[in-house]
Amino acid sequence: MRKSITILKRNSFIHKNKEYEFDRIDEIINSLKKDRKIIILEEELYAKHFDFKEKNRFKINHFVDEKIKNEFPQNGDIVYDYDKKGNVISIYSMKGGERINKISEGAKNIDVIPIQFIIKEVMIKTFNNKILNCNILTNFNGCYYYISFKNGLYYCGFC
Repeated sequence: MRKSITILKRNSFIHKNKEYEFDRIDEIINSLKKDRKIIILEEELYAKHFDFKEKNRFKINHFVDEKIKNEFPQNGDIVYDYDKKGNVISIYSMKGGERINKISEGAKNIDVIPIQFIIKEVMIKTFNNKILNCNILTNFNGCYYYISFKNGLYYCGFC
């Protein structure tokens, strides 16, 4: 099944190559498929990395929940995700939760992907190297992104 792909920007969104202001979301929400891919542009992705050797899924989730509660801002508009590679847990945060909620109404499955992760995947394929150690400056859709990778992990960046 194909997914509806929507690109979220700070003040608008793009669907089927047409850009809309957010106050027009109701015009297209019913035309979106139940499976959706949302790509986030124009937002900074924050990351914190923690050493954690435990492999038990319950303990990992508990650790991540506690770190998010105690070390990340809580304002309702921030979304979080995490990844565990080896003994390192990376917790990511990004603004845009309210916009994601609006575009997700009626969806069954949602993939939210920051543009920084797409850039990472392109770089891995380009250099055929999963353990990236580099800094990247790129322009996408009129916005410059500076991204730093260490040992294959997104380390920091800004747009």
